[in-house]
Amino acid sequence: MRSKILGFTAALLTLCMMTGCFIKPKNKNAMDKIKGDIECEFRVGKDAKTRKDAIDTDVVFDKDRFVELFNEQAHYSPSSLKHHTDELSLKINAQEQPDEWEEIFNSEINIKVLYDRQSRNVSVYEYDSKLYFFVLSMGSNSKPEEQGSYFMKLSKDMSKYWKPILKEVRKDAAEYQSKEYGSFTVERAYSYDKQYFTKILDSGDSVMIMINDTNNMPVCSFTPCRKSDFWGVCWEKDSYNLWIQSGDVGVVCYSMKDGKWELNPDAVRPDYIVSKYDK
Repeated sequence: MRSKILGFTAALLTLCMMTGCFIKPKNKNAMDKIKGDIECEFRVGKDAKTRKDAIDTDVVFDKDRFVELFNEQAHYSPSSLKHHTDELSLKINAQEQPDEWEEIFNSEINIKVLYDRQSRNVSVYEYDSKLYFFVLSMGSNSKPEEQGSYFMKLSKDMSKYWKPILKEVRKDAAEYQSKEYGSFTVERAYSYDKQYFTKILDSGDSVMIMINDTNNMPVCSFTPCRKSDFWGVCWEKDSYNLWIQSGDVGVVCYSMKDGKWELNPDAVRPDYIVSKYDK
């Protein structure tokens, strides 16, 4: 009798595997179907998930497609894939590819869904016209050849559905940027000849502007205003004059002198640099 049961079980398992009905274990991080209405929010730019303000947009999406997107991302376990990085789609090393690293992390769009007193969110990145999930970073404790940030490309079906949606969100985000910041930006900004770029860092209650050279080496830093008053930076298009926009001190210029940037109260702002306060 026991041999018959074992034989039947083996035959059943064989049949399931042949017909594709073998049941895979459920991903513990997977999301169930959403019942009822949802609210959706988009945040754009580096560290988008942690940004306070959502983009003002009329873009909508199907909640079931969001569940699919969330579950596709949850499938890529960092703890497992760190031992199989060759299975990931893209690696960018911040030290060797600083521009590419900055580009992909600045491209982040965080999609957040609120429903039934719960919320879930997914971040999607774009690089070379392809959409990716960020999976993990391998730091200095790893082998040199393994160090970098790793990404997994979205499946073809997911990419086809979400790409036009995210394109529209980026368009609305650009309009929001213009309205809120004018010509200024809180992202990395390059001088006219690409010899220098800005990094914006927190410094207690103040914001710190760090200027690096093309080798990503710090050249100068200064704290122009309080963090709560800061509204971005803007380079002149033919000089190393850097303009800072602040709700406290207004729009001020820092000019290069002896390799450092110093406040220049006599500088005249060019007409092409538009402040949010000009409107």
